[in-house]
Amino acid sequence: MLMRIERGDSFVVCGSNGGNETTPNWYRNLQAAGAAEVEVKGNRIPVGFREVTGADERAECWNLLTAGYPDFATYQELTDRQLPVGLLEPR
Repeated sequence: MLMRIERGDSFVVCGSNGGNETTPNWYRNLQAAGAAEVEVKGNRIPVGFREVTGADERAECWNLLTAGYPDFATYQELTDRQLPVGLLEPR
């Protein structure tokens, strides 16, 4: 289960791994597959995955993440790596 942070009809995800030095496997699996299925309130939604790389879009998504779960900012402080941010977008 991942935290549901919505951005329009998409979902923002963060490979924080609690601030550990490695990106979590679930995030790497999404990168490799490029697609997944999410379940929200009993509805299954096929989604594509893309990593957010543009500075402005990343800042917007990061603000949504930290507003929804402030500990993401703490996790970022615990590591030297930039926590990856991705979008799960309906297909």
